[in-house]
Order: sequence, then C-alpha cells, then structure tokens
Amino acid sequence: MAAVMTPPFRLIVTSNQFDAFGEAPSLLIHNLREHGWPVPGVIGPSALSDLFAQTWTSLTGERSHLRTHERLFELTHVIAPRPGPGQLRIATPDDTPLVVRWIKAFQEEALRTSISDAEAASWARTRIGKGEVYLWVLPDGAIVSLVGTTRPVSRVISIGPVYTPSELRGQGYASRSVAALSQHLLDSGWQRCSLFTDLSNSTSNTIYQQVGYRPVHDFNEYDFSHS
Repeated sequence: MAAVMTPPFRLIVTSNQFDAFGEAPSLLIHNLREHGWPVPGVIGPSALSDLFAQTWTSLTGERSHLRTHERLFELTHVIAPRPGPGQLRIATPDDTPLVVRWIKAFQEEALRTSISDAEAASWARTRIGKGEVYLWVLPDGAIVSLVGTTRPVSRVISIGPVYTPSELRGQGYASRSVAALSQHLLDSGWQRCSLFTDLSNSTSNTIYQQVGYRPVHDFNEYDFSHS
C-alpha cells in the first residue's frame, strides 16, 4: 500500500493488491495522527478507500461520507460516433471568458464545489496556454462543448474535463468531442487515453463506452468530519 497527500487535499491511497491490505490502513492512520497531519478525506480504489474510511472512523470517532463513486476507463481504439455537424479546435486566449464560465459551471455540477472567478480565470489561462483545452465548434461558429486533456504520464494521457451546457445536451456534441480528441491523441503518439466518470451519471458512462472506452477499476472518494 502507498499513500500521498498534498494538504489541504484528501489523502490518496493505492495498492498493487486490491483485496488484501492487512494492517496497512491502521498503521498509516496511527502514523498520520502521531505527526499531527489533518486528513480531510481519502480517495483510492474502492476496496482500499472503503477500508481506510471504515478504519479511520473506528480509530478517530469521526464520520465518513461517500462523496463520489467513480470509474476509471481507458481507450486504445476509437469507435467513431454518429456523424454530426462541427469540428474540434484548440482553444485560444480569445476563448478565455467562455472557458471561465463553463469551468465554473462544470465545478458546481460535476464536482459539487465552487471556485471564484479569479480561480477559474487562472485555470483557463494556464490550461489554454498549455494547449490543453479544446472546443467543439459548429459550422456557424457556435461553440457547443468543451473537452480538455490532463495528467500526461508515460504513454497514457487523460481526458477531462468534459462539459456541454445543459441546454445543448442530447445532440452528440460531447461524444464527438471526446472521440475526436481521443483519436487526435492516439495519432499524436499516446498509446492510451483514460478518463474518470461519476457512476451516478448514467449518460456519461454510456456515451464514453460507445466511443471505445472500457472500464478498468472503480474508485471511491470520502470526506471526513467531526459531525
């Protein structure tokens, strides 16, 4: 078992074994408490994060709350979605105001958190500057969906965030955006693309599998509190 934490964010736990953790969670918790580290929550493979949360509540008396139940998917071959209007293009600095609005909306809807205008603007400027934000644009110039890249590691790169305003959903824009960006990344030399979905969102779990993403493992995220 391995763990890493960057305060004030949650503890991240992982293991190369998914069903036998022994005393590792309790030993880690004792060590964290001995050194006075505040732990706001934990995220990791479901079985391990579940056990850690249970052990944490048992040893500390705090409560744990399941925040998200996510699934990791990976793709090595794109299944082309139903053709439709528009094309993918990389975002430019001129798109910053739109990206700021949409990333704030994404944070509130998908991650159940809020960020300030300044935080959203910093995110947009940084990610656009790195070439990590793409937009699906219709023939008339209307921008209808956003998709980004993140966490490039060795031969794997992740897709995220993915956002389409509620009034524009159901038209296949997200599917085509994710498929087009995934194909672009594979063509650029990446061997695999990955992404996380919230398992409570049946739509996203369906559309990503339709363009070639296959489930790898489930992850749970917990918050800890005194009440």
